Amino acid sequence: MTRIGAVEEDIVENPFLAGYCTFDQGKDVKTFPAALLDAVAFILESESGESSTVHLELRRRILERIDAEEGY
Repeated sequence: MTRIGAVEEDIVENPFLAGYCTFDQGKDVKTFPAALLDAVAFILESESGESSTVHLELRRRILERIDAEEGY
């Protein structure tokens, strides 16, 4: 992420930055749908903070924003 100018604090504050994707031909990512799939995999696997993934952090923030009941 630092290669695109993001600093660690930006990533923690805006976890969606971790979904940044590229057309990585080394991994056969040559189309937009393939790049999006690569970004989704990255979001699901990447850590966010000490005990969470980017996916779980985004979900937590959504649930907090909509004031969801526990178990939602």
